[in-house]
Amino acid sequence: LEVFEEFFQVVLTQCMEAGLVDGQTVHLDSSLIQGDVSVDSLKPAFAVLARQTFQRLEDACPRPKDQAPDSSVADVPELSDQPDHAVASAPINAKDRLSSTDPQARCRKKRSQKVIGYQEHRVTDDAYGIITASETTDASIHEGRTLGMMLDQHKANTDSSPVHAVADKAYGTVENYQYLQEQQITPCIPHKEHAAKNKKAYPKSKFMYIADSDYYVCPVGEILRCTSNEPNQQGQLIYHAKASVCRSCEQCEACFGGQKGVQGKRISRHCGQEYVDWADTCLSKAQRRQLLGRRKSVVEGSFGDAATHHGFKRSRWRGWLRMKIQNRLIATLQNLRKLMKYGPRRRSGTTVTALNTLFSAIPSSPIVLCRRLGLLRCYICAFSGTK
Repeated sequence: LEVFEEFFQVVLTQCMEAGLVDGQTVHLDSSLIQGDVSVDSLKPAFAVLARQTFQRLEDACPRPKDQAPDSSVADVPELSDQPDHAVASAPINAKDRLSSTDPQARCRKKRSQKVIGYQEHRVTDDAYGIITASETTDASIHEGRTLGMMLDQHKANTDSSPVHAVADKAYGTVENYQYLQEQQITPCIPHKEHAAKNKKAYPKSKFMYIADSDYYVCPVGEILRCTSNEPNQQGQLIYHAKASVCRSCEQCEACFGGQKGVQGKRISRHCGQEYVDWADTCLSKAQRRQLLGRRKSVVEGSFGDAATHHGFKRSRWRGWLRMKIQNRLIATLQNLRKLMKYGPRRRSGTTVTALNTLFSAIPSSPIVLCRRLGLLRCYICAFSGTK
């Protein structure tokens, strides 16, 4: 894996030297990848884990010389070989099902897409769509939890910190906003908004929040105090007005949208709402619209190009490590194609020399993998000077 990571870094460095990486604005996104597994191979997680434990105990026991090892589980990736990324996988429950052929592949349903496999996370530069960071996880990991990890990898690869970070609503969490504020990165990341059940009632914007005393003030001057000691499942605190005050109020019917305020007015506030408010006011609506529009062509276009030209949406091998190598090579190839297309036409030979050195260091088995991904053809193009 170190050879492929070095290969990715060398090509990225060449793109930076060619001026293809601006570093001011980056786009984050992820895409699910169908694993090399079948639905028929799904079994209860307990059965898969028990089989692996039994096999490890068998391997630890001395075996007669004339007895061959069990080949049925020799090539199955073990679940105990955990990936080394910073985000932990979702815990395995008793009702979960794992593939007996690839236990590291996990099930996930995202919108209308149901996948048993892995997920590729990327950071893409805004200027030319160069991929500056890439990480592969199993499909169970929510993309919103990977923002800090991906931006840290971007900083390590490019030795610079971005000014703007653009992503979709899946990344719009309080934890991510807090991280971006601490890192002095301006977010262009929308967040999910819970629609009011009664649209005729007074909206939350009509109530003023007093941060020093931690309470809300309604339009007629009454106070709504926090009545919950701990946040609910949505991470929200509830502020409640007295029912007697609401019933005697002149604006009670308008405040409740035509309903009677029997229990008093209630308002919810998310823990860390100050970070959400900061993220909403960092950029103007026009700037947010422009950056989110660029995101569709930059990072989503990067995944589309990988799926169209490099078979990105289907894994060729089993196991997290092999999947990471596959995705890292695809990202490297896409950057190399960008370098050939937009880089300086008269090359000094530095790129070719670096690539030649790396390919000579790659063993024969990864060379076969490179050929299947179409990497060798692009390597030949580097010598010929074609696009």
